[in-house]
Amino acid sequence: MNSDITQWAIRHGVSAQALHELDALFGIETQLLATGSYDTEAAVQSEVRLEAAAKGIHLFRNNVGVLRDAQGRPVRFGLHPGSGDLIGWRSVRITPDMVGRLLAVLASVEVKTATGKPRSDQVHWAKQVLDAGGFAGIARNTAQARHILGLPL
Repeated sequence: MNSDITQWAIRHGVSAQALHELDALFGIETQLLATGSYDTEAAVQSEVRLEAAAKGIHLFRNNVGVLRDAQGRPVRFGLHPGSGDLIGWRSVRITPDMVGRLLAVLASVEVKTATGKPRSDQVHWAKQVLDAGGFAGIARNTAQARHILGLPL
């Protein structure tokens, strides 16, 4: 996608799915940023979500944390402490006895900058998803995200 549009989308929080739809509706020439070098996790997340959506992978932003309600009680949000920044699924064809059926397989991508360090709970989450047969890992650029999601590099 044109760099100006990509940068505008990142500044204004436009989702990757919205950019993909814009491309589909109006035929905007797409050419994803290929540098693999980003200043923010948000920039990496936007590009990862855009590319994933173009390949039929559904990824959603997963904010995890705790806030206090009006009465001062903690309210937890997000999937699970340590779960990836991007959560979703990739449809996968399964065994011969189930030919033609699709299976939604959990996909969890924790996004970090080139110098960002994953926390131990994030590493543990990714290992649990992998051990259960899902796609999971830590990505610093789209090439790493493609590898995590089992897509061609």
